[in-house]
Amino acid sequence: MNQTREAGQKQKRPPDRQPFRHNHLFFYGLCSTLERIRTSGLLLRRQTLYPAELREQNGIAKIAPDMNTFKTLPIHFFALLTGISLICAPMAGFSQIRVGLLKYGGGGDWYANPTSLPNLVQFARDQARLNLSPRVESVDPLSPTLYTFQVLHTTGHGNISFSDTEREALRRYLLNGGFLHVDDNYGMAPYFRKEISKLFPDRELVPVPASYGLFSAWFAFPSGLPKIHEHDGKAPEAWGIFEGNRLVLLFTTECDLGDGWEDPEVHQNPPDKRLAALRMGTNILVWALSQ
Repeated sequence: MNQTREAGQKQKRPPDRQPFRHNHLFFYGLCSTLERIRTSGLLLRRQTLYPAELREQNGIAKIAPDMNTFKTLPIHFFALLTGISLICAPMAGFSQIRVGLLKYGGGGDWYANPTSLPNLVQFARDQARLNLSPRVESVDPLSPTLYTFQVLHTTGHGNISFSDTEREALRRYLLNGGFLHVDDNYGMAPYFRKEISKLFPDRELVPVPASYGLFSAWFAFPSGLPKIHEHDGKAPEAWGIFEGNRLVLLFTTECDLGDGWEDPEVHQNPPDKRLAALRMGTNILVWALSQ
C-alpha cells in the first residue's frame, strides 16, 4: 500500500527543470563586440587623450579611416561599454582580450622568439591602453579554448602545415571574427604560401599597401611595414587574406617583427628598430580588434 502511495506521489511530481546556464559563446560574442566598439572609439578619442604635439613627438598616427560614425559619441559612452564588458566578461569566462601563440605541425619552430608576444602585449597595454591579458599562452587549432583568443600570432623559420581538421577549425575561427598574424622568422615564406592555398583555396593572398588603415591604426607608418632584420636585403612585405573588407590573416615577411619584439639582449637590435617593431605590432593588435 505504501509502495503504491509513493509511486503515485512520484507520478505527481513536476518534471525537474534544467538549471539556467549562460551561453558561453553568446557572452563571448557580446564582450568581443563591446570591446571592438570601445577600441574603435578610443582610436577616435586620441586627439583628446594625446595632444597634437605629443602625437607628433611619439609618432602616433591621425584618426584611423572609416570610423567616423564614432566621432560624435561622448567619452562616457565608451566608459559605459567598458563597464558592461567587465560585468559580462566573467560570465563568458574571461575579462581581458587574449592574444595566443598558434601551434602548427610540419617541423617548424612555432615556439621561436619566446619573449616576443609578452613584450608586445605589455607595450600595447602601456601605449595604446588595450585591455590585454598579460598572460600569453600557446593554442592549437583543435583546442576547445581557441575561441577565447581574439588574436593569434605565429612565427617560425621552416615548414608549417595543418591537418585537414585543423585547417577547417582555423578557417572557421578566422571567418567568424578571429584574426591571425603570421610573421616569417626567415625561411617560412615558401612553406606558408603552400599551406595558405590549402587553408583558403577560394581566396588569394594579396599585398597590403602602405595606404591601408593598418599602417596608421595607432602609430604612423607612411611607408608601410618597417624593416627590422636585413636577411636577404629585400623590402619588407605585408600580405593579407580578406573576408569582405575585414583583414582576417596578415602575413609579414622580409621584416622579422617578432625578433624586434624580443628582449633587447637577444638580438641586440638598435633601439629605434626595436621601437619600430613594437609600434607596428601595436598597430596590428589595434587593427585586429577595431576593424
